[in-house]
Amino acid sequence: MGPLLLILIPGTIWVTGNLLLGAVVARTVFSHAPAPMAAVGPDQISRAMAGQLFGDALQMWYGVPLSIACVAVCIGLGWLGGRAKAAGKPLTTAALIMAFVALTLLHTQTVAVVKAVGSQAQELRTLTGPELEERRLAFQQAHHASENLVKLETLVVLVLVVGATIAAGRRRTVAALGSSAPATPA
Repeated sequence: MGPLLLILIPGTIWVTGNLLLGAVVARTVFSHAPAPMAAVGPDQISRAMAGQLFGDALQMWYGVPLSIACVAVCIGLGWLGGRAKAAGKPLTTAALIMAFVALTLLHTQTVAVVKAVGSQAQELRTLTGPELEERRLAFQQAHHASENLVKLETLVVLVLVVGATIAAGRRRTVAALGSSAPATPA
């Protein structure tokens, strides 16, 4: 059960954190900001302030917490891959290794894009005039790409968590069936 827990626990934290950031934190922060180009009321924060607050939260989440979760999940995948290899299951071993590599590459790419979008947002605050509009469009495209990467990463980790949950359930069923089987005489 050890390697499955290394996928289940940090994977669940990873998916839950991403969903909370996107569905709760972003909506809450931006609900207090006016529509783009609208005047800021006394009980509102500017869209730039909302973006900075959410961007800072996202940067922190995609720093140490998700790096630890990614390492733990990858250790669990590697451990399971070793078990599959020892059991003589080459297809399972290959699938676990591919999952390990794909998750590592996807997470690395997502972190890089999230950081790049954060840098672009910081840069937008210092610009004025026609250059601002050009950079704003580039920022919106990069922002959309980062959203899609985070969604894809969340989906991949969710699939791994569901797979680990199914595997854990099967192991319990097999163990329970094995312990209730009648003993054969020697």
